[in-house]
Amino acid sequence: MFGVVARPARWVLLVVLALCLLPLTAQQASAQAAPAPAPLAPSDSITIHGSLNAGDVQQAGRLTRDGHTHGCEAPTPMAPLENATPLRRDTHNLQNPYDTDRCIVVEADLSGCAGNQTQVVAYSAFNPANPAAGVASASGFSTIATMRFGFRVAAGASYAIGVNEVDAGSGCPLYKLKVTNAPMASTTQGDGANGFILQATVNAFRNQLGDAQARQEITWDDVPEAAADPHVLPADYYNTVQPRGLVFTGPADIRVSSDGSGPTAEEFGDLGLFPDTHFQPFSFLRLMSPVDEPIAQVAFRVAGTNTPAPTSAFGAVFADPGTAGFLIPRAANGDPLGLYVPPAHDDGLSFYGLRFPAPVIHSMSVAGNWVNGVQATAFDNFVYADPGFRLGLAVSGPGRVTAPGLSCPGQCSATFGSEPVTLKADPSETAGVRWNGACAGTHGATCVLSLSQSQTSASATFVSCVKQATKVTKLKKKLKKLKKAVRKATTRLGQAEGRADVADARSDLIKARKKLAKAKKKLKKAKQSLQVCLG
Repeated sequence: MFGVVARPARWVLLVVLALCLLPLTAQQASAQAAPAPAPLAPSDSITIHGSLNAGDVQQAGRLTRDGHTHGCEAPTPMAPLENATPLRRDTHNLQNPYDTDRCIVVEADLSGCAGNQTQVVAYSAFNPANPAAGVASASGFSTIATMRFGFRVAAGASYAIGVNEVDAGSGCPLYKLKVTNAPMASTTQGDGANGFILQATVNAFRNQLGDAQARQEITWDDVPEAAADPHVLPADYYNTVQPRGLVFTGPADIRVSSDGSGPTAEEFGDLGLFPDTHFQPFSFLRLMSPVDEPIAQVAFRVAGTNTPAPTSAFGAVFADPGTAGFLIPRAANGDPLGLYVPPAHDDGLSFYGLRFPAPVIHSMSVAGNWVNGVQATAFDNFVYADPGFRLGLAVSGPGRVTAPGLSCPGQCSATFGSEPVTLKADPSETAGVRWNGACAGTHGATCVLSLSQSQTSASATFVSCVKQATKVTKLKKKLKKLKKAVRKATTRLGQAEGRADVADARSDLIKARKKLAKAKKKLKKAKQSLQVCLG
């Protein structure tokens, strides 16, 4: 049974429309016409609530659970039909409204299915008589908890999300689907039997990020044995001890492999995963693995601070990658920006790197191959663009520009998070400021920037207005004297006796007033000139 489609508040109007069309968005019977696709709002997610109940329409069987996570990379083979047992199902029809290929991410919460295993599958076109036809993607697992998968959808294309029970008659009282339409990332990927083979792929990704100043890299080899397995690595180790702008936010604990000189055997001896060394390292010796949970959540900061800051690119080396690992970049609100699966290579290595045109990755979900309750994939190097927005200033003339971490000339570049940056011009003498670059068009002593690119430049030129200010000061003094002369002439006229004396006093007053009027015009013009200079 189809349920409720929910959207963030800004899409209230679309929600109302979706609710009005609610009865049409699930296929109620094969004789009914296919419902019209409902496009996702730009860069947004929808949430679908539904249930599988007695009397719901059915499909002929289900897919085999192949244990593969599927993502938005090039399409991978899908599993065949497991059986032809009639199973209850819902189908939700959607569309990509963009004129480019997009990455669709499906995140399912099946914890409301009363412990009954439930399967979620994406289709380019759904045929209930043959659920193995037209499969675009699937999680590779049925579950009673949460699952996720991704797939690429062509510009303007329609697609369907199917939900079915695994065991006939089991049903599901409540399932929740979050479907996100995200732009495709540029990707760099490769795999090999050893680090020498993989080196060219990793180097290519490094070069795409720029020089060493523009990127960060974690090899885990700087972690001392005292902090390695069996110890849990402090979540902020790579933002405090090693200020690389990366923190782990759970739910998994993070362990770095032992070199064998401590209380546990080499690699992850405390976990008892394997009788001897198992993983092929990429950089040197140490590796990293989440513990007790399959997913490591990573957030980014301006290196060495608590300021949240996005990155534009992230890549990871997977050691012994299986078929269930993935990378999910996430936006500031937690919405996925895609789901990408690294190449599998038994006993070898693979690398997967993601890049966006601007810093939009606020956090990452990183998972290896989770098998039988243990982490069967470890991680070696993390390579990512330096988190935050780098702002560079150029200042000339009599003054300086300041902001948190900036005082230029002197300290003329700094990295900022997502909050607006306020630049303040502080002239060292009477001067105006001319803003250019990212501040072009700004007037006055303050420029407020909302940074959106990895590298941003702004400039301020201070123009001396001392000459104009001096002229205004002199004219004000002259005006003061002329006002005094007018008052004196006015007093004399009031005290004059005799026709000749009165005429002489009136003439002096007229002259004084003319001089005053002329001086006022000059002062007004000088003030205007000063204002133009000051900007």
